[in-house]
Amino acid sequence: MIIESIRTITLPNGHTMEAFMSDTGLRILKSNDHTHHGPLLHISISRPDRYPDWDEIVEVKLHFFGDDKDAMMVIPKTKDYVNISENCFHIWETPKEWNIR
Repeated sequence: MIIESIRTITLPNGHTMEAFMSDTGLRILKSNDHTHHGPLLHISISRPDRYPDWDEIVEVKLHFFGDDKDAMMVIPKTKDYVNISENCFHIWETPKEWNIR
């Protein structure tokens, strides 16, 4: 899979996110979210026609996080669910202080 940057988006709060597209039709947004754990890398991955499959998710994880960092997908409480794009999953950098390993 080839992933190419297509533009940088500046949000009203001054933060930026970068938009990517793959040669297989994946749409990807990359941002550094400011959390109470500090800044964490956040990747949104979607397709216009279906949800990304597991192999696509893993390939995007490896591309942006590498194989030496843990990343996570969260299924939030219904009241906290936000998704502005259909067929979208979110991958976050796992906070180091969680000491998962």
